[in-house]
Amino acid sequence: MDVGSDRGDFAIALERFSKSVYAVENKKGPYKALVLNLERHASKVRPLLQDGLSTVPMDVDVVSILGMGGRTMQDILMRGERYLSQLEFLLLSPQSEFELPIRFLNERGYRNSAGFYIHETRHYPVLLFENGEEELNEDELLFGPVPWRKRDVVLKELLEEELARLLSLPEKAKQMRKTEIEACTRRLLRWNYVV
Repeated sequence: MDVGSDRGDFAIALERFSKSVYAVENKKGPYKALVLNLERHASKVRPLLQDGLSTVPMDVDVVSILGMGGRTMQDILMRGERYLSQLEFLLLSPQSEFELPIRFLNERGYRNSAGFYIHETRHYPVLLFENGEEELNEDELLFGPVPWRKRDVVLKELLEEELARLLSLPEKAKQMRKTEIEACTRRLLRWNYVV
């Protein structure tokens, strides 16, 4: 089930791997565009006009939520929490506030089993979660356990760019952001990178 499916391209790609795929949109305009694109591709993906995980069909055991902010993802997961127990995997790609959906799923017995960072117009993670308890430190919660532990190269770029941005601030602003600068520096040093 692909939540926030847009035109359904990802859902169409998933058809090769599953007998039943659902594509979810929550507004009539995007839903109509989704239906037209599915028809144009002669796709068997089933479109749903609904808010996030307000219903999850019984045959769904994998959910993807891609390309939206972490707070929105967390809200979708919270509203659909009653369905989490039926899911085997969740694939998330938060565009901001990564820690919110990571923390939410970690607190509900999901562990990050795979993941990496990509850079398009911004840096963001693609994270796969499955059932399983795991204790995480603050950095793993902030950036995703797998990319953090594997020292993901694109995550390193994100940290380096953030530190450079903070260090380029005027002196007064740097003093106000001193804690952030120190935290970013510590993260890079932990990975044995020269800052």
